[in-house]
Amino acid sequence: MMQRAMSARLVSLATSLLFVSLFVVGCGTTAPSTSVSYEPSSNRTNFQTGTMTVGRIGGGSYGSNTSILLSAQAQCSGQNCTPERARLSFLLQGSSSDVAISNRSVSLVADGKEYARRDAVNWKSREDIRMSQGRIASLTLPLSALSEIANASSLSGQLGSNSLSLDRGVRTRLKQFVETMRNPPAETASEAS
Repeated sequence: MMQRAMSARLVSLATSLLFVSLFVVGCGTTAPSTSVSYEPSSNRTNFQTGTMTVGRIGGGSYGSNTSILLSAQAQCSGQNCTPERARLSFLLQGSSSDVAISNRSVSLVADGKEYARRDAVNWKSREDIRMSQGRIASLTLPLSALSEIANASSLSGQLGSNSLSLDRGVRTRLKQFVETMRNPPAETASEAS
């Protein structure tokens, strides 16, 4: 009888440990950080990361609690192709509120080398400031430049007067994005035409 009780406890303990280990492993796994899809109708392969939070709109004004997000996209002709360029898009979280942004210049500094897109618009008055929803700025780069940014040991950035937080997690996602583009999967999801 005692041996049965001991066996039952061991089975219960083993089951509990198995459940906990599956739960921990399951929580640690995520979907691939880069999605790849092929559009047969246009013979085009699209690569895209999910969004990553990289900052907040600064200041005490309306919209100052709005997150700045980063997403990377690229496309190339054909299937199993490698894009030559990629676009980094800076977005505002949510689409229900307008936020006034007067300076949409983007600057990334990777190991001392600057990659930038300067906003050529000079605002003459408060009425000239455009309201923003969704994408507020983008930076298109050759794949080699994006690789340098992703592999930089030191990376900083600015969007207008707002500092960007481009930590190890962001760089890791960008590295995975570059690696996926350089080595596209043999099969990609086809999008409905």
